[in-house]
Amino acid sequence: MVGEDGPGEVALELAFLEMDLNPRHHLRAGIDILPVGLLNLTHEPNTFYGVERNPVETEIIPSTWSEATAGFWGELGAGFAYNLYLHTGLSVPTTGGSAFRPRSGRLEVAEADDQNAAVLGRLIYTGMPGLELAATLDYQADYTGTADDAEADAWLFEAHADYKHVSGLALRALYARWELGSDRAAGVDPGAFGADTLQGWYIEPAYRFALGMVPGELGVFGRYQSWDERNQLAVHDFVNFDMITLGFNYWPHPQVVFKFDYQWQHAAEPVAIERDGVNIGMGYQF
Repeated sequence: MVGEDGPGEVALELAFLEMDLNPRHHLRAGIDILPVGLLNLTHEPNTFYGVERNPVETEIIPSTWSEATAGFWGELGAGFAYNLYLHTGLSVPTTGGSAFRPRSGRLEVAEADDQNAAVLGRLIYTGMPGLELAATLDYQADYTGTADDAEADAWLFEAHADYKHVSGLALRALYARWELGSDRAAGVDPGAFGADTLQGWYIEPAYRFALGMVPGELGVFGRYQSWDERNQLAVHDFVNFDMITLGFNYWPHPQVVFKFDYQWQHAAEPVAIERDGVNIGMGYQF
């Protein structure tokens, strides 16, 4: 059921037109998923380990992140490619329980009447079989939106490595960091909440193999992640969390996955809750 009072939702993540300027360079405009991180571009449940998306790529990046975009992408040669986009920016709250949380600033284009411009650039290397290296820089001209009196810019930097060997061994590593500016005259000071710098990183080794007598493949993984998030207490300060996740994915079919993992979470300072426990899930891509 979809409607104003219904429990459902319809969201359009991708709707763009593309023109080939030549075989190596392209112009693209429309609604697009921003090319930053690993999960933002490819986030279907059968494509990543663990029941839940990792917190670094949900709180810091924040996936899934779609905007109205216009820009260029293409190949530079020798395994290098690029993206250069002008896009609608975030409108991050500066008061309340979601203050200075980048994820809460996504307006998903449909509500983009309070956004300033942003610019994104990415360089990616795929010149070695199974390897992807990428770095992305995103500049928000005014991350608080245009409805208030504040003028505060922000920078997001992200870099990752993703390697898959033919033997089934794999390794992922990612780092992301926000630098949020302030406008104290307008009452915008993320430093008062420990939010002027928000960062996170993780490393994830894995091994995927065929089961032989049983259909499909099994993948086992471990992940260590560290990130900044609100403590959910009355002052809503940002503190550092870290978490270890161990588990497996079972793919009876490439587009179907069953998942199990156990997580141990810890916070460096007092928080409302630390989440230890089991996650069990099933997902499919269609």
